[in-house]
Amino acid sequence: MSERPQSSRSGASFAAVLRGALQQLTPREQLSALLLAGALLALHGFDYGATTLACLEQSSQRALAAFAIARGLNAVISVIQSAEVGLTVGISAALSPGEVLDPLNDLIERFSLVMLVASVALWLVRLCGGLLFEASLLWGVTLLFLGSLALCRSGHAWGRGLGWLLQWGSRLFLAALLFALATPLLVEAVHDAGYVERQYRASSDGLRGTQQRLESLSRQIDGGAPTAETPCGDWSSCIGERVSRFAETLSGASRVAERIETFARQAGQVASDASQQVVIQIAIFLLETLLLPLAVMLLCWRLLLR
Repeated sequence: MSERPQSSRSGASFAAVLRGALQQLTPREQLSALLLAGALLALHGFDYGATTLACLEQSSQRALAAFAIARGLNAVISVIQSAEVGLTVGISAALSPGEVLDPLNDLIERFSLVMLVASVALWLVRLCGGLLFEASLLWGVTLLFLGSLALCRSGHAWGRGLGWLLQWGSRLFLAALLFALATPLLVEAVHDAGYVERQYRASSDGLRGTQQRLESLSRQIDGGAPTAETPCGDWSSCIGERVSRFAETLSGASRVAERIETFARQAGQVASDASQQVVIQIAIFLLETLLLPLAVMLLCWRLLLR
């Protein structure tokens, strides 16, 4: 009976001491102390580093998959643009109907650059997170922060200056740690939202379908090799053969023109559909690798460094 009141009194006295110690701190020092305490509890309560790195792994895989799709589209378009269709009606001409895909090729090149930058940015966050999630570093910063509190309240000017410098370094570490923790979790939460995930899956499937359609167009544009002209006999048969060949040439030119027109129409539709999917992908990755990290960075700066 007597042990329980004694333990409750000791708990109440500890809470009172802790409350009194917090009241002696400035608001920013209180926030830093609470964040450090929360980070230490989370470090020993669950492996937040592994959870965060797993989220970054998923984001990196998405960026690399989009980059691979973009490079595949570039390769197929390059093959189509290098193909030529020969046409001879009096004079010989070589047409390149694949040039109609030039605007799409430029857009996909920019898309691949965005995906490359996104992949590099995500890997930088992963590397920084792997360094910041070390337990020894967190304990060291905690000790430096406690030492800075004592130095800031010393009676010497050099002590207060050194204490302020240590506090600023501790807040900088906390801001980087909070950024490395919050950004991947926020990005995954936004990506897993129903609307964003549906748009991402639809655009990814659309781009894969675009690659298959372009490969089909590449096979269509490959015409057969021209047949060699055989020498004719006497002049009367030669005239007849030349008239027949000219008629075949006109018929072949008409078929080539129809094929080019069909190709241009199909390529224009493919380019229109692919452009829409590329714009959606760029918007999603700009949101996840630029806008959301900037928002988290601004929040960390306002909370701890301003």
